[in-house]
Amino acid sequence: MTQLVAYHPSLPFHNAFDNLLNDAFIRPTLRDRNHSLAVDVQDKPDRYVLQANLPGLTAEEVKIEIQNNGIVIGVETDGDKNGESGKFLIRERSLRRYYRKLRLPSTLDPKNADAEIENGVLTITLPKADTERPNLLPVRMK
Repeated sequence: MTQLVAYHPSLPFHNAFDNLLNDAFIRPTLRDRNHSLAVDVQDKPDRYVLQANLPGLTAEEVKIEIQNNGIVIGVETDGDKNGESGKFLIRERSLRRYYRKLRLPSTLDPKNADAEIENGVLTITLPKADTERPNLLPVRMK
């Protein structure tokens, strides 16, 4: 069944205003989610292991800063690495920045940390500080 809707001269303005609000306040969260850096963090007895998918990136494009009990991962990549110029019909690969700051429950040992990219996966190994590791006392049999 078809419904008839009365015409209101302000309706196009109202729709345009709704679209403006959606673009400014609602949709950016969806858009930013595409540019956030998703990570997996494993808690092992003596270390944390973080993994993030970074396909096509080099080690030079990734910056990692280790703090007392946290880590900051920053990525800046230019989609036009070849430096080609000219008229584009479609341009979707542009300068992209990813940033992620994580706070971990234990103090970290930055001197023994390790990071590598293999097959598009960034793996960061963060040893826990000695003060955070459980001190196990071995029991001897007599």
